[in-house]
Amino acid sequence: CWTRNYNMNFWLIIRLPILMAIGVNFVIFIRVICIIISKLQANLMCRTDTKC
Repeated sequence: CWTRNYNMNFWLIIRLPILMAIGVNFVIFIRVICIIISKLQANLMCRTDTKC
């Protein structure tokens, strides 16, 4: 009874918002990682430049 989905509409109603939230969180995570990497690269460039 727990392993079979006879009506996929109920399964989609439950699972689709969860999957969308996971996808949005993954996109936000990737953007935060890109921002951190760009900040670290800018900090490293500032240390090698004598004008900073």
